[in-house]
Amino acid sequence: MRMRRSHVESSSCLRTPQVKGILPWTLQTSMPCLLFQPIGDVAGARHEALTKLELFSLSFSEDGSELSEFVATCCPRLRRLLICGADGLRQLVLRSDALEVFNITVAMDLQKLEVVAPNLRVIRLSMCFMNSPLLMHPTVPGSNDDAVAIDDNKLVTIAAPKLEEIRSMEYLRNKPSDLDIHDLTGVRRLTELCLGLHGKYHRDMDVGAWLLENCPAVEHADVSLRHYERRELAVGERLVDLTSSEGNAPFAKLRSMVVRAYCFPKHHFVASISSLLSRCPNLTSLSVGISSTAETSYRCFCDALTDGWAIDQGKIVLESLEEVDINGFSGRDEEMQLVRLLFESSSSIKCMVLKHILATNKKIVGEQQPAGGKDAETIYQELMKNPCAAGRGRWRLSKKTFTWTCDVRCN
Repeated sequence: MRMRRSHVESSSCLRTPQVKGILPWTLQTSMPCLLFQPIGDVAGARHEALTKLELFSLSFSEDGSELSEFVATCCPRLRRLLICGADGLRQLVLRSDALEVFNITVAMDLQKLEVVAPNLRVIRLSMCFMNSPLLMHPTVPGSNDDAVAIDDNKLVTIAAPKLEEIRSMEYLRNKPSDLDIHDLTGVRRLTELCLGLHGKYHRDMDVGAWLLENCPAVEHADVSLRHYERRELAVGERLVDLTSSEGNAPFAKLRSMVVRAYCFPKHHFVASISSLLSRCPNLTSLSVGISSTAETSYRCFCDALTDGWAIDQGKIVLESLEEVDINGFSGRDEEMQLVRLLFESSSSIKCMVLKHILATNKKIVGEQQPAGGKDAETIYQELMKNPCAAGRGRWRLSKKTFTWTCDVRCN
């Protein structure tokens, strides 16, 4: 059973339907400004067959007690929970033995999240904790407070020993000290991860960098690489050198990585992405999406850095890298520099595909070029002159896509 919209005429509360039987079913509801509040017989009933619950654009009580109790006591087989658009929800505690996937997004008022789920594999947080300061730890109806130690000073507390994937930790109060994730050793995938880099430096309060450093078993990372322009560091903040060999172990198990680079000033782009690559010696597959790299008039604290933009070629060794894919390529100097850097850092590349921005961005009309960009034929001629690539394989140009393949004899 799938209910896409609850039709409630005389009540301001969501009436959750009761379904008899044991076959798995899904409840999906979207009612703007409707208050989530199971009432009547539903409030105490056990929905044995409910395995997936999706809630869109609902209002909640501040402490989230109705939702907490509904999941903990009424949905013993609930495996997937999606909350998108949670108005008024300030605190939420979820305790579920069956829950495997939890996704909460656009919960602007959320101030405290606690999840205790022994079988949780995937969690996604996005656009939460944005409107209010941290509040005290709420009381959970029917919970045993001594079952899991909870830190009242954390925004997010997660007890999930089987956690495999973390998707997006994007919110304004992005400090590692706000997070208490009990066990990160089993995490294999980091997706939609936001990482703010200024050349080789990042802020010590960057959650994306913290997750990369503290998930030693990660095999795949999907990273939104950004240059966050700020006039000055916050009080108590400091810069951390991502490339430093002192105490920084490589991301040894990372095999595939997707990097989406957004809004980098020209001299930041290659310096920032190379600092990340210097920690990934066992990478086999790399995909880069280029949004924009341009001159900017905004001031940033990193303008005063003198050593952040040098690229230490000796620190970048990618001898397992086989596949490279770059989208949004326009032949700008910094993009050509990245191509040279990859070939100079790896002799194992078997295939590199560069998709011209005119082939990937439908918003660009006709043959209009971005500032500093080049037409496909000019780019092709420059690529042919790359000595590292020319001696090992050949380039082909087809429909604004440049493909380099390794010569079999060079393998």
